[in-house]
Amino acid sequence: MRIRALLTGVVASAAALASIALTPATASADPGFTPDATDVVAVGDLVTQPLGNALATAYNGQATAPADRFASYDASGSSTITPKAGCAAIPRPRNSAQAVAALRADTTGCVEIARSVTLGTFTEQETLAYLPVAFDGVSWLVGATSNAPQALSASELAAVFSCTARTWNQVGGTSTQTIRPFLPAAGSDIRDFFLRSIGVTTPGTCVNVLPENSTALSRNAIAPFSVPFYIRLGTQAPQLRSYVRLGDIEDEFGTVRPPVDVDPTTGRETFGAAFPFEFSRQVYAVAKRQADGGVGPRVNAVVGSAGFACSTAGLEVALNQGFRPLAVSDGCGQG
Repeated sequence: MRIRALLTGVVASAAALASIALTPATASADPGFTPDATDVVAVGDLVTQPLGNALATAYNGQATAPADRFASYDASGSSTITPKAGCAAIPRPRNSAQAVAALRADTTGCVEIARSVTLGTFTEQETLAYLPVAFDGVSWLVGATSNAPQALSASELAAVFSCTARTWNQVGGTSTQTIRPFLPAAGSDIRDFFLRSIGVTTPGTCVNVLPENSTALSRNAIAPFSVPFYIRLGTQAPQLRSYVRLGDIEDEFGTVRPPVDVDPTTGRETFGAAFPFEFSRQVYAVAKRQADGGVGPRVNAVVGSAGFACSTAGLEVALNQGFRPLAVSDGCGQG
């Protein structure tokens, strides 16, 4: 990631929303090799992109190299991808729905896994296994000097994004300045999940659109933001992150639940242990069911309950990428 270019944009847009689509650097962007016929290929959305890349790097880099490598394609990039050597080019999946559609459409073993933040219906799960591998979360982002309070409840966020609350003093703040709510464009997984979390079906007319996971910088702007992305910014672009803050969620009992925990000794940031369930969701590796109902040994080796993603090393990868790890005892790799 070109930090200098990003910071130049921050300085230039300090009084407004910076139109910077944040895709923090991970171990790789698209596979750094051409997958062959027996390699396991994953496609998916922007939220799961860093986790997929980091798992691929760690899996392929084991002391005993796996016979079948794991390759994960980004949601961003060229309009098409060629999943494996000898496969036809396909449109690049850019969200969960497109990834699952690409998996379903594949009849030649070119795509084995769809990275998804959405659980399929019971009917869909008859033919597709949704294997949870971690927890993701979405909170709200404002500028570091925002007029927003430290915490907002789901009902207060609903009032902001339905435009029934127009000033901060209507949602626990003190300022009478006008709130400027923003959402990613329709079709964004973050947009859809955030709106469901706060119980809003149709955003109000005061809501504007900005790229998914852009940084909100003005004193009155507010937008949904991925918790793992925010955590990664702390290590990959700390100066950029100093311009923003991720807000806490106040639950129905008035308890403030932060999205990020900080180790008092090491300063390490991790996904908030008490972050509300309503604003958290499982991340799935979706694969086709075989005749026996399973997903086959190659996929199992990567994302099954006895596979790498659910091992101690795999859980540490998820933690390092800002996700909440999911242990086997809690259902990792089972679906």
